[in-house]
Amino acid sequence: MQTKNLINSVILFLGIVFIASGQKQNTQATPPPPPGLIYLFSGSDRQTVCENSPISNITYGNAPQFVTSVSGLPSGVTWSILSDQLTISGTPFTAGSYNYLVSDGYTQLTGMITVTAKTTPIFSQLTPINSGGTLAVLPTTSTNGITGTWLPAPNNTATTTYTFTPSVGQCANTTTMTVAVNTVATPTQNLCSRDTQTYSVNTTDSSHAGSIYAWSISPTIPNIVITGQGTNSITIDWSNAPYGSYTLQAVETNGASCVSTPVNATINLTQPATAPSAAATQTFCTAATVANLTATGTNLQWFTAATGGTALTATTALTTGNYYVSQTVGLCESNRTVVAVAVNPTVVPTFTQVSPICSGGILSSLPTTSNNGITGTWLPAINNTATTNYTFTPTAGLCAATTAMTIVVNQNVTPTFTQVAPICSGGILASLPTTSNNGITGTWLPAINNTATTNYTFTPTVGLCAATAAMTIVVNPNVTPTFTQISPVCSGTTLTALPTTSNNGITGTWLPAVNPNITTTYTFTPTAGQCASTTTQTIIITAPVVTSPISFVAPVQQLSVGMSYGGGKIIYIFQPGDAGYINGQTHGLIIAIGSITTTNTGNNCGSYFSTFGCSGVFNGNTSTAMGTGISNTNQLVASCGAGTVASICDSLVENGYSDWFLPSKDELSKVYQNYSLVGGVYPTASQGVWSSSEVNANSGYVCSFDGGGGWVVLPKTYGFCVKPLRKF
Repeated sequence: MQTKNLINSVILFLGIVFIASGQKQNTQATPPPPPGLIYLFSGSDRQTVCENSPISNITYGNAPQFVTSVSGLPSGVTWSILSDQLTISGTPFTAGSYNYLVSDGYTQLTGMITVTAKTTPIFSQLTPINSGGTLAVLPTTSTNGITGTWLPAPNNTATTTYTFTPSVGQCANTTTMTVAVNTVATPTQNLCSRDTQTYSVNTTDSSHAGSIYAWSISPTIPNIVITGQGTNSITIDWSNAPYGSYTLQAVETNGASCVSTPVNATINLTQPATAPSAAATQTFCTAATVANLTATGTNLQWFTAATGGTALTATTALTTGNYYVSQTVGLCESNRTVVAVAVNPTVVPTFTQVSPICSGGILSSLPTTSNNGITGTWLPAINNTATTNYTFTPTAGLCAATTAMTIVVNQNVTPTFTQVAPICSGGILASLPTTSNNGITGTWLPAINNTATTNYTFTPTVGLCAATAAMTIVVNPNVTPTFTQISPVCSGTTLTALPTTSNNGITGTWLPAVNPNITTTYTFTPTAGQCASTTTQTIIITAPVVTSPISFVAPVQQLSVGMSYGGGKIIYIFQPGDAGYINGQTHGLIIAIGSITTTNTGNNCGSYFSTFGCSGVFNGNTSTAMGTGISNTNQLVASCGAGTVASICDSLVENGYSDWFLPSKDELSKVYQNYSLVGGVYPTASQGVWSSSEVNANSGYVCSFDGGGGWVVLPKTYGFCVKPLRKF
C-alpha cells in the first residue's frame, strides 16, 4: 500500500517537473482524474463562435469506446472517439446557445457552445456615372459599423460588382455592390445641306461656372467660320466645308485650371439626294394600300404632307388625294415628289336576270358587258338542259367585283286531258279545256268541229315548260229520219198520230200535237243517244168547199218583216230550205211586242228578262237548228217546269196568242238579223239574249246582240233578255 502511494507521488511530481521544465500550459486542461473517470483533456467546454465558423476542438480523456455518448450539440458539430479520447469538432450553422452533455454511463460532464448570427454590412448605393467620370470612394466601414475591404479596385469605365470582406474577428457576412458605369455614345449629326448649325455641351450645374471651352474640328477645314469659341455653345457655318465626315471636339478648363476629358461629336456632311421620280397620277381600286404606290428611288418613304409628318406604313389604306414620296441615299433624305392618287370604288356588275327556260330551249350567250358598263367573261359554258350558276369575272384592271347569276332550266311536262267521248254530227261539242288536268295552259287547233271526226293539237302557252298534246274527237254522222208524207186532208177530218219510228228505224217524238183543223208543221226529234237529225213534216189542212150564191174574193194581204201580225210583229219569213217553208205559201216567225220595248229597268231588254234556269239538268235534245225552238221549249218546260226562261215564253199570253216559244240558236240568229226592222231597241253592252239551245247541264248559248250577233257559252245562272216567238 505504501509502495503504490509512493509511485503515484513520483508520477505526480514528475508531471509537475515536466510542466515546470518549460512546456506551454493549456489553461483549459484539468489534471487527470483518478483512473476510470472521464475528464476534459484539452480545449474549452465553454465557447462562443459565429455561425458558419468552426469551433475549437474539445477533447475528453478516459472515454471508453462503445459506452460514451454526447448530446445537445448544435447542427454542424459532431463527436468521435479514438483510443479512449473523445473529440468534439465542426462548424455550427444555426445561431443559438447549446448546452451539451458527455456521459460514459457513470460520469456526466456538461459544456456550452454559443453560436452567434452573422451581421450583413449595409452600405448606401453609389449612383451611376458616365464612362470616365469620377467614381466615389467605397467606404471601409458600413453604416452598421462593420469594417473591412473592397475588391476589385475601382473602375470608372465599366459597370463593376465589388465585394466587401469584413475584417477578421467580426461576426459579419460578405456583401456586394454593383456600380453602374454608363457608356456615353458619341453624338452623330447627318447634314445633307451645308448651312449653319449650333452645338453646345450640357453645363447645367454650378460647378461649370467660369469654365472655358476649346472647340476643334478634325480634319481641319480651311476658312471654316466658328462663332462662340470659348463658350459652351458655338455656331459653325458649313458652307465652305467639303462633303465628308468630321469630328467636333470640346474640352473644358475650369477655374482651377483642371482640364476635362474631351467630348466628341461626329458630323457627316453628305451631298443631298435628288427627289425620286414617279407617275404624277396613279389610279387604284378600293382596298389599295401604300404598298401599291410606285416610284423610282432608294429607300422610298411616303407621306401625306409635302414636308414634315410621319412616314406611312406599307399597309396604310389609300384614299383619293395627294401623296408625297422621298428617297434616302446614304444618310440624306431627298425632297418629296407629289403623286395625285385616285381611289375608285369597286363596282358590282349588274345584269338583267335571264328568265327561266324550258329544258332544251333557246339560251343565248350571257352579255360580256354589264348594264353598268363592266366588261368581262362568264364561266361555265351555257347549258340549256340544267339549272346552272354562272360567274362573271371582270376584265383585269377594272375596279369591279365578280358577280353571279343562276339560270333556272325547268324540265318539260306533258299535258294530260280527259278524252272527250264521241258525239253525233252537229251535236254539242264544248270547247276543249285550255288548262290540262296537270295545270298546263294553252290553246287547241283547229277550231272545234262538231260535224266531222277531227284531230286537235294542244300547244302550251309560251313560257310554260310543256310538250304539245293531241286528242282525236270522233264525230259520228247524223242519219236523217225519213217518213211517208201525209197527204193534205180536209179540215175536221180525223188525223192519225204520226209514227214514232221513221222509215229508216229512227225512234223519237213529234211536236206539236196533231191538229186536224189547221195546216201545221210537225218536228220529229230523235230519241237521245241516236245520231240522227230532226226532221219536219207539214200536214196541209184544206178548208171545206162552201157554196154561196154570191162570191167575193178579198185581195190577198202581202206579208213582210216588220209588219204587225198574229199578236206581234213579223221578224222572219221562211225561205226555201228552212224548216216550215212551203212553196207558194207565206210562213215565218212573229216576235212578241213586249220583248222589243224599253220598259225593263235600264238594260233595254224589253219586258222579259230571266236566268236560263234548269241549272244542273241537261236535256240533251235541245237542238240549235231552225224549226226546233218549239220542241226545245217543250222539253225544257217538261224537265224543269216553271221559273225557267222557257216557261216565260210557254206561259206568255200576248194580244190573244198563247203559243209562244223560246227560239233555238239558229232561229235567234234570224231574229238578230231583222231586229232593227221591227223597231227593236238593242240591249246594252252588258246584256245578251238567251236561246233555247243548251251546251251542257250548266250552260247555254247566248246571242250577243250588242256585239255583232256573236255567240257565247255562259252559265245558266246568268240573267239575260228573252225574245218570245211564235210561228204563223
